[in-house]
Amino acid sequence: MNKRAVIYARFSSHTQTEQSIEGQLRECYDYAKHHDLFIVGEYIDRALTGTTDKRPNFLQMIDDSKKKTFDYVIVYQLDRFARNRYDSANYKAKLKKNCVRVLSAKENITEDASGILIEGVLESMAEYYSAELSQKVRRGIRESLSKGYFIGGYKLFGYDIVDKRWTINPIEASIVKDMFERYKNGEKAKSIVNRLNEMGVHNKSGAKFTVNSFAKIIRNSKYMGVVISNGTTYTNIVPAIAAGIVTKSTKEKLLALEQQNDELESKIAVEKARQIQPFDVDKLRAFLNYFARKQYANDEEKNEFFNSFIYRVVLFDDCVYIFYNTSPQTPTKFKLDKSDLTELREYRKNRKSTRFQPLGFKSGALGGETGI
Repeated sequence: MNKRAVIYARFSSHTQTEQSIEGQLRECYDYAKHHDLFIVGEYIDRALTGTTDKRPNFLQMIDDSKKKTFDYVIVYQLDRFARNRYDSANYKAKLKKNCVRVLSAKENITEDASGILIEGVLESMAEYYSAELSQKVRRGIRESLSKGYFIGGYKLFGYDIVDKRWTINPIEASIVKDMFERYKNGEKAKSIVNRLNEMGVHNKSGAKFTVNSFAKIIRNSKYMGVVISNGTTYTNIVPAIAAGIVTKSTKEKLLALEQQNDELESKIAVEKARQIQPFDVDKLRAFLNYFARKQYANDEEKNEFFNSFIYRVVLFDDCVYIFYNTSPQTPTKFKLDKSDLTELREYRKNRKSTRFQPLGFKSGALGGETGI
């Protein structure tokens, strides 16, 4: 019986494409064929680096190894599995616990003592290569920034990218200046956003402006001509549009004041909602008479009565609390003690007491049969 195996393949976004996956799979299938291994599944992570363990399909493969449905994991090279020795040792130990071994299709690693040594050397080289590559990328970014080049990322409203450089878009820039001027003069963000949308102005993605997208523009130091990357400040990359209109300290004060104003308006709205307009006498009389004149001959009328006047009922071993709908925040609480409960039980037995019937309540509290 052939040993069961799965293939793990991965490519990084900065140097490789989907063709890299196809090449890895082809080599792994050839390896399986020559070593009498039966492939039972594939686990593929696209555009994810091997220096992180945040690889969903890789982690799924590790978890699936507990099911004992495969005996080997085939990778194109060991650096596809992991690019640092700690992760490699950690995940190999987890696989080994489930009787699963990692095989390299392009690296001839034996199972004896020399194979262990070779595997360790290859993993060290992969970690070195990854660290060196990261160092080169960071150095390249610093060099590009020092020369004023656009290094990628999302585009900003007010700018275009021409020949890898930030260039002011005159039409959009005039709108940006107006946004900053209006905000500096105390106009609210919501008002500015509504005005932009009424004019049919859209952001770089073609969508309408929102308060959040406006806030991102106001907070973005690039509009002041400043770019901060890894703790280094650059002033030669993005030409300023709003320099001098709103300073950093003024911008922070305006944002804080607007937030305080929004909070105050929210509190006022809540207080207004809480202020219930009182009934006039005629409306109150009509409301009470509506219930006073009912005969409560069926359960529907009884339920309407209790749901209108009673907020909730809480039962205890020795008493009952009834909460009346006198206020949404502080309903009136009424307690029935043991003697009242005894009378209630008598009512349930012989139905003679009227204290707990709607009609009894009506007679005692709403003015009797003749109305209020």
